[in-house]
Amino acid sequence: MSDPSLVTGLSLVLAMQSVDVGVGVGPDGGLTTKDGGLIPASSPQPHIGFDLDNACTCCPGGTTSCIQSSTADCDDDAGRDNTGIKLFRTLEGTGQMGNEAVDQALSSGLYGIVIQLTGYNGQLNDRDVTVNVFASNGVVLAAGASPQHNGTDKWTVDPRYVTGGSSMVGTDCELDNGNNCPATYSDNGAYVTCGVLVAHPTPAVPFTFGGRAAFGGTEMLLQEPYIVGTLQPTSVMTTSGGISPSWRIINGSVSGRWESQALLSNMATIPDPSPDAGGEFICGSDPVYQILKPFICGLQDITRTAGHDNMNLTCDSISMAFGFTAEPALLGVVAPIPQQPAGCGGPDGGTFSDTCDSP
Repeated sequence: MSDPSLVTGLSLVLAMQSVDVGVGVGPDGGLTTKDGGLIPASSPQPHIGFDLDNACTCCPGGTTSCIQSSTADCDDDAGRDNTGIKLFRTLEGTGQMGNEAVDQALSSGLYGIVIQLTGYNGQLNDRDVTVNVFASNGVVLAAGASPQHNGTDKWTVDPRYVTGGSSMVGTDCELDNGNNCPATYSDNGAYVTCGVLVAHPTPAVPFTFGGRAAFGGTEMLLQEPYIVGTLQPTSVMTTSGGISPSWRIINGSVSGRWESQALLSNMATIPDPSPDAGGEFICGSDPVYQILKPFICGLQDITRTAGHDNMNLTCDSISMAFGFTAEPALLGVVAPIPQQPAGCGGPDGGTFSDTCDSP
């Protein structure tokens, strides 16, 4: 880490380069671990995420924070909440292809999630930093060019993630040391401890994985999320062609509460992968949706907010966590992400919506 006498108020921009929802694909097409072992859908969750509800479901002497169905998943032995992994493993091929498509799109600069860290002292410990979260419709590239992955890539910013919204379209967020675009989703009380960044923006952050994904327009609207990752020193290219010290994130994770209503409704943006689906999306009367809905509702293991924990309420959300890595980058202009497909639509012609309480 840098000499504190030389560093004050650093502003870092870090673009996600890979995500890990706990699925992998091996040579035989089956779910695998990173060392090649098979991953049954029923296997314990990977050690990604946190104990969001201060309860250890299924642990010896443990309790639940809300009323679960008999099919809800257990926490791991440390009480971590990450039932969403079971959903992605059950999706099998769709889950595998989705994770691979997201990673490929992030690396190719098609879309991304960008984390901005401001007010950082460059040390192993900093009790007062700010973390902003942006979604991006991709890197600003010349025709035929590719991302450089050296800290010079400029990522566009979705106007929904900027105070002022659509009125900010065309604004260059890099100006004023990256402070030209006030963030909609932010934590002014984030901190760094022993080199690990910890942020907890509230009440909710939509983690949007683009409009060009093979997996559709997946949006994880996570309530009360935690963003955690190890800041690892690296170097970047400067605009003048020199080298400057910077940081990247390794062993990152995002965890939060994915309300089942938001999850079910968002599935309408995901194409049905069945060979005979005929362009249908996973919603409404679609056969895949009819199978997945009761499964998803049976996985509900947490409430949508910590304020509802331990109040004898029925679980209405799924705990979700995913791992990530992020590399140095720059903020670009505000440019909207294309509208996501509406799928089968709602009964009034609007956006499809569903809940576990509806038949």
